[in-house]
Amino acid sequence: MKIIIFCTLAFTFTYPGSVFAEEVDTKNNGYKTIEWFELIPEAEAEILSNIDLIIDHTGKTNPLDDGIYKQALTSTNVIPEMDGRLVRIAGFVVPLEFTDKTITQFLLVPFFGACIHVPPPPPNQIILVDYPKGVKEGRNMDSPVWITGKIETSLLENNIATTAYYLQADAVKEYF
Repeated sequence: MKIIIFCTLAFTFTYPGSVFAEEVDTKNNGYKTIEWFELIPEAEAEILSNIDLIIDHTGKTNPLDDGIYKQALTSTNVIPEMDGRLVRIAGFVVPLEFTDKTITQFLLVPFFGACIHVPPPPPNQIILVDYPKGVKEGRNMDSPVWITGKIETSLLENNIATTAYYLQADAVKEYF
């Protein structure tokens, strides 16, 4: 389990880029392309990105025993400036609600299998997405998608997950 968490977090938090760069991606119709790390407060991102410094490879300590690390893994803290922004973000779909043969509500997560096969990412790394047009039910769930829409900072809890962000999607497109 430690290795899965490390690999997942290393993948999630190692993207280069700058938070809130003011340039708007004109080829994406005014939607600002964001990365997952931009949804985490800087102090928590620093803790999670340094997991390799926390892990004692002798097996004598467990990074999950560290209160600060555990708090970062369950954080609902958000970036307030994200509220109301038009964004474009890539991620993986975890279906929640269906209409006919389409998925109309889902969780968007930064890596495949999140919330299903491995421990879930922190709530500030899970986005609840409503998309009334629906995503085709039979699509390959291990393939990432691009989501565009208006993101809100909103704590939502249900029996599946706790999310710190909500997004009303305008479009869902295959990543590749």
